[in-house]
Amino acid sequence: MAASSSADGGRTAADVWKNLVSVPTRALCKRHMRATACDKAHVQAILHEYKRFLVLKVLAADFEDTALAAPPAVLQMWEAHVLDTAAYAESCHVVCGQMVHRSPDVDEDTDAARRSRRCHLSLVLYRKHFGEPPPKEAPFLALRSFTISADASIGQLFDEFVRASGANHLVAGRRTQAPPTTRLRLDSTWLHDLQTLRDVGCREGSVVMVAVPQERRSREELCLTVRDAKAGDTATIFIRPADGMLALMQAAQDTLGVPVDCQTLIFKGRVLSAAETVEACGLVDGSTVHLAIGKRRQKEAQLSPGGTWRIPD
Repeated sequence: MAASSSADGGRTAADVWKNLVSVPTRALCKRHMRATACDKAHVQAILHEYKRFLVLKVLAADFEDTALAAPPAVLQMWEAHVLDTAAYAESCHVVCGQMVHRSPDVDEDTDAARRSRRCHLSLVLYRKHFGEPPPKEAPFLALRSFTISADASIGQLFDEFVRASGANHLVAGRRTQAPPTTRLRLDSTWLHDLQTLRDVGCREGSVVMVAVPQERRSREELCLTVRDAKAGDTATIFIRPADGMLALMQAAQDTLGVPVDCQTLIFKGRVLSAAETVEACGLVDGSTVHLAIGKRRQKEAQLSPGGTWRIPD
């Protein structure tokens, strides 16, 4: 369990988890097994993710159910828990001292962009507090299943996703931005529109993630601008003062398509070290960091994570 803190009184994920340990869940698991016909191991896995979701709700102070979105499997267990009103109210009191409400109205929201933001925030907080992505059994982003040729391109896969999901708000990030701000990812590999599913190793049952730009989520995050000193491209990046400069370099890699091992970051004439923290480098909200691109250690050019070809001079 990661020990990252929240802005809510310095409480950590570990602190909330300790309270959850004492919450009785045997009856909830039995009801869930009957309702879903799942085996015990699967129900235990969903229960673990349900508890993690409650941790995120408490740390984000999302007590009115307006900010975060639950994965479908977790939502089903949460709603089953809420129906046992006395047990659920007692559990909320033990965990955080107040009710964590479930609002059915959020399911009727027809604004795709707003739903996407709730899912994205949930995913960001999950990685922040638990140090890993959620398991495939409980994805925060709604899964869309496709039957598509292995020779189809990544661009065609994205078009099919938009048609099936109605997520038209994501199209502009691929069609009008340079580099694109809406990208596709398979495991840890960023994908390029011209690649085929066969090229990138997509197989039956593979899950391709749609990545969108990070937004400022709290006052503790700084808004920084990274400017490519040669090309003039800029990226807006949100990062915490305690984060290392390597995190800033990785964010610049994702946004501008410049590999980390090609980057030299410069602020007020000083070359910044990847081993330093953002705060130690003197960066404050609104600072602009200049990016100089050097030679890669590899001899051959590679497709950068941002989805663009960058071959240093």
